[in-house]
Amino acid sequence: MPDSPSQPFLPPLASMWRGRPAGKPQGLHAVGRLLLAVALLAASLATVRMLVLPAGQLTWGLGCAAPQPVQLQLSAVDLAAGTPTHGRLVKRGPQSSLEKLAQGGDMLELSYIPNGSWPTQRLAGSQPPFPSKWCAAMFNDKYKLIYLKCPKTASTSLVDHFGYCQFDPRDTCLDFVRYDNVSEDYFVFGFTRNVLARAISQYRYLTHFMPECRRVTWGEFCADPFALGDVCRQAELTGRTCCQQSSEHQYVHVLPQAHCFTTATNESAVDWLGRVEHFDQDLAALVQLLNSRPGVPQLQLPAQAPKTNVEEPAGCTRHGRRHLLDPAAYTPLPGTFNPCDPADYFRGRHVHCYDDVLRYFSEDVNFLYTQQPRQ
Repeated sequence: MPDSPSQPFLPPLASMWRGRPAGKPQGLHAVGRLLLAVALLAASLATVRMLVLPAGQLTWGLGCAAPQPVQLQLSAVDLAAGTPTHGRLVKRGPQSSLEKLAQGGDMLELSYIPNGSWPTQRLAGSQPPFPSKWCAAMFNDKYKLIYLKCPKTASTSLVDHFGYCQFDPRDTCLDFVRYDNVSEDYFVFGFTRNVLARAISQYRYLTHFMPECRRVTWGEFCADPFALGDVCRQAELTGRTCCQQSSEHQYVHVLPQAHCFTTATNESAVDWLGRVEHFDQDLAALVQLLNSRPGVPQLQLPAQAPKTNVEEPAGCTRHGRRHLLDPAAYTPLPGTFNPCDPADYFRGRHVHCYDDVLRYFSEDVNFLYTQQPRQ
């Protein structure tokens, strides 16, 4: 967000007026002091107004115009910007939920499976904490790598690039981790995405699977992204089939990215992070890094990853405004808030969504938007 305006420097009165200038009549001296007092009063009022108005809404003068409604300063919200934390990092330990499962943790207690305790508490009206830092992880033994598969961060495109062993058993293919085969010397990586852009993508993607359900508005979602999963879980309990995906799917797809990339003590669980906004460039850098490891076979991947599971552009006439959302793979439900300019998700009547999203994804802000130890 924009920095608060700094207070203008006002030198002490004594330094501005040190007595009557030589050769000036006393009367003019008094008039000058009066004019100076008026000027100082105006400057002081301007300063006070600067301090009480929201950042970015400076109104100079003596109150000739009424203050404007508070508007989010979207110049600080670049929806196409990748996360500052990326590239080579220092891995401090294993990803949290994988470590707990390897130690014999209960899947029902750690995950968002519908018959677990967490969804039950949600529907009872409480706000239970995350049961764990849940994350799907995939591996390849030949190339000694682990991919932490975070939803809505180009994960489908990445898996298509490497191949999924269940359907495409090439030597680069990835399969889901067996907790007995994870080694400390495996290279652990993932991809991140702009927190605000990811929230938009989550909403558009997940509501697509709820054509017969109660409509959850963008304003509701940004305040509590788990609301979509709650609607699906309530439908499951009553035997309705309004959701085309399980409540678990809807819950897991709105988890913070940091859950996938951090240890139980909130330190880095990865060796490297790429950015969705620079997918092709960062993937090429990843392959080069993987191939620089001694004793590991050279990895050969297709030149360009296919784009899958992406959003349809907004139905508007301003061509190209929705540049951060790729061509259609599905269509948002009729009536879904779907502006031409993605910034509209965070201004006007949805101005609260900026703070709401950053509050909900505070773990992402703390990990992905602060400096982390690098190798």
